[in-house]
Amino acid sequence: MELTKEYFDQQLKNLTTKNDLNEVKSDTSAINQRIDALPKHTDLEKFATKDDLLELATKGDLGAVRSGITEIKQMVQRISEREDQDTRAILHDVADLRKRVTALERSSPQ
Repeated sequence: MELTKEYFDQQLKNLTTKNDLNEVKSDTSAINQRIDALPKHTDLEKFATKDDLLELATKGDLGAVRSGITEIKQMVQRISEREDQDTRAILHDVADLRKRVTALERSSPQ
């Protein structure tokens, strides 16, 4: 290989210039700005994790809760009806007792 002027010119074209370095520097600066704009770990903490999502109730869980609520409502309704029946029976007994007391008071000599 001969060391000719053409060869050196070719090799000089392959070398980096100051302009090339400035372009790389500005590209690096742009990349750094984009990296700085990415969310930080503290920013990501406000989002739900896989574990958080696993703790959420599923449709099956909600269905079971709804079914339980329906059963409770039915039980409360039965208790309410039974309590109403008991109250009516007590009122009937009280009315009967009043009649009996009134009848006894009238029949007893004073």
